[in-house]
Amino acid sequence: MENRFRKETSMRLFAIRDDDVSFFTNWQDLDRLYANLWGIVPISFAVIPFAVPHWDGKVQTSVQSKKAVFSPLHENADLVNYLRMKVQRDEIEIMMHGYSHEYRIIHGRRVGEYLWKPKERLIKETIEAKRYLEELFHTTVQVFVPPSNMIGKAGIIAIEASGLHLSGIMGKWADRPISLSYLKAYIHRWTYRCLRGRPYPFPLVIGNHVELVAYSLTPKASLSWLHDTMKMCYKIGAPFVLATHHWELLKHHALRKAFTQLVEEALTMGYTPAKVSRCMGLTEEVC
Repeated sequence: MENRFRKETSMRLFAIRDDDVSFFTNWQDLDRLYANLWGIVPISFAVIPFAVPHWDGKVQTSVQSKKAVFSPLHENADLVNYLRMKVQRDEIEIMMHGYSHEYRIIHGRRVGEYLWKPKERLIKETIEAKRYLEELFHTTVQVFVPPSNMIGKAGIIAIEASGLHLSGIMGKWADRPISLSYLKAYIHRWTYRCLRGRPYPFPLVIGNHVELVAYSLTPKASLSWLHDTMKMCYKIGAPFVLATHHWELLKHHALRKAFTQLVEEALTMGYTPAKVSRCMGLTEEVC
């Protein structure tokens, strides 16, 4: 995998990661939002298989204190048919974004499901959800995106049991099962952060999975920091994964404008458009 990735990095790969596609997503919103990118830049959609209901009528996540009500993705037939068509055209990638994206309030903190659910439940649900998405879209799902980018040791064990890899990066503390590969990756990740002031930009092999940082574009993000980081990644031959939410791009005109500027800059700079899995060195498929 490492030799493959060294060959891929010579192309300077750029990917778009769009989180929170679920039963509640309108396919027409996606079609309009990316109208100028179809056939030019593939979109890697992080899909919630069994989403909990809206909590404010806009965001596809929910804080639940009692029994959750799940909305399976297949019940939105129009969305599924649209995404299937895009998969067949090789214009998108399906990634897994948790099981239900359900939160719990623990010690006053809003916690994502891959932190609060017990290990055995996470293993069972992750295997089930991966199989569900692969059968629904007739494709292979390789990448896992943690809800709210929150994941701990139990979650890592669950995604490895499912043969998935992580769009994300380890934290400061021991949030991965301890191994020699984890210790080596930890040193690379935090030495780079201390010296450069930015996340480690290359894929990290930890245990039986690969991790790669994604750079978030949200209303609170620093556009200048993203510009500078993208230029730095291009210079050193590292991939650049731009992570966003379609519902935020649709809601905030300024954010959508910033997104367009970043994508145009990446293409002008000479980045090769790719799926997230290719940026992680998981496939050599030409996008």
